[in-house]
Amino acid sequence: MNFREKLIKREKVLGTWVTSPSVHSLDSICSTGIDFVILDQEHGTIAFGDLLPLINTAKAHNCFAMVRPSSINKDSIQQALDNGAHGIQVPNVENVQDAMLVVDYAKYPPIGSRGYSPFVPSSNYQNNGPSWNIQMNELLVTGINVEGKEGIESIDSIMSIDGIDIIFVGLFDLSKALGIAGEVQNQIVIDKLKDVIKSAKKHKKSIGTIATSFDHMKFLMSIGVNFIVHMVDMNILNESYKMIHNSFKENL
Repeated sequence: MNFREKLIKREKVLGTWVTSPSVHSLDSICSTGIDFVILDQEHGTIAFGDLLPLINTAKAHNCFAMVRPSSINKDSIQQALDNGAHGIQVPNVENVQDAMLVVDYAKYPPIGSRGYSPFVPSSNYQNNGPSWNIQMNELLVTGINVEGKEGIESIDSIMSIDGIDIIFVGLFDLSKALGIAGEVQNQIVIDKLKDVIKSAKKHKKSIGTIATSFDHMKFLMSIGVNFIVHMVDMNILNESYKMIHNSFKENL
């Protein structure tokens, strides 16, 4: 079963946000057996020139490599996919028109308008013929971030779009839009998330969000979130060394 088939069946998968362009750091993360990583070009320091070595590092560990471009931008999506990303996670989708643009930019004709060159990393620099484009459309995972009140209010319409596999609720941006920035476990935010989960089940879409702790992860899984993104690489690194430092200071 490939990764997209798992998402269609709403199986639980675990990943993390990756903001650092360090191949060594990513190699360590992917060696743990984690299911996927999302290379973050919206909030991270990952440039286009960093994508190929990062994507290939993830692939070497059979880790599903996704890219979050900085916006709904055709060129950014094109470059991520041409460099071999298995999927995309596009931020700031607020309505049906935004969602349709994402699908259009990500999929080859006849579904979308993605530009075609066979001589890129994603096709191993070979002209594999028309059947390859069909296969890529079938395997590509297309995720969108719904992060504001308008997006949540339009969620049923957004869910109805063919070609969208993951609805990711950006809890931090949603909390900001609701006037309680950073309070991602506030009941108001949780209620909005539950509304999205209910719609996702009806439309047979995977639902994802960020887990900020082990307990939070368990809670999210218990209410129906199946695409779990556990925190951010640099935060996990920072917190780990902070714990080491605090333990050292306590024993001086």
